[in-house]
Amino acid sequence: MKRYFLFDSLIEADKTTPFTQATQTLFRMLELDVPSLKEAKSDVGFEMMMLDQEKFYIRNAFTLSKAAKENAHIVCPEQSSFSSLAITKEALQTNPELYEKVASALLDKSVTLNLDVEILSLERFLLEVCGIEKLQTMLKRPFTKFQAALFQSSAYCRARKFNRDEDLNALLDLIELKRVKHEHRFESDGYELFDANPQAAQKLCGKAMLDMFDNAADFIVVTDARSFVMCDVYQKESEKLLGREIGLFSLTLPELLVLALGETNAKAIGVDKHNVRVTLL
Repeated sequence: MKRYFLFDSLIEADKTTPFTQATQTLFRMLELDVPSLKEAKSDVGFEMMMLDQEKFYIRNAFTLSKAAKENAHIVCPEQSSFSSLAITKEALQTNPELYEKVASALLDKSVTLNLDVEILSLERFLLEVCGIEKLQTMLKRPFTKFQAALFQSSAYCRARKFNRDEDLNALLDLIELKRVKHEHRFESDGYELFDANPQAAQKLCGKAMLDMFDNAADFIVVTDARSFVMCDVYQKESEKLLGREIGLFSLTLPELLVLALGETNAKAIGVDKHNVRVTLL
């Protein structure tokens, strides 16, 4: 029987707890035993890869090796960590020189490099382990009265080869959520610019959110922890810079699912940690 660990060491973990809180609640509701991968290195996203590629690979290889040592696989609740780990595994499997460098660096930390581990997105894990039929039987509050803007950002495109659009669409269809069309679905959320120019980053994300608002979205569905930070934590700053109210709350996929399965406790869902108030409860 396969074992799984939840990767909950997300980028900016103090701001992105709605991803992990809702995922843990979802697993409890589904009676799935998926403990946290305690020794995982925190995700640093593509930004670290651009600054120090070798360090990026070493950090992620450490996490992969820790899971492999436990004969377990990794479930990622959002895009950034999933992409980082998947890209690292592929790079090490296809580049012998890089493999040797990373293996040597890990040995200095008393860790043996081991890539015998699967990296699964939350949606792939749910479809493989639970199946759409079980989820369907547990559905209590479908989103039939709402339409949302799906915001996957440019980060999704960088790792498109590892992603399965059909998995996400299957779960959104399951909860009967209509999606509005908008031009910014795969555009930058501004996060990669934030350290260099916070105002430019906030304007970029603000324009994307206004596009979603103008296309009649009731809320935003974010699939990446970085997008959540930009859309939720910095939405007020974006409004000030653009001189226009946005007023769109963001929901993560695990939050959507636990809501659809009937959870109403704000703390259990994670919406108590949002900056922009979620009005569904």
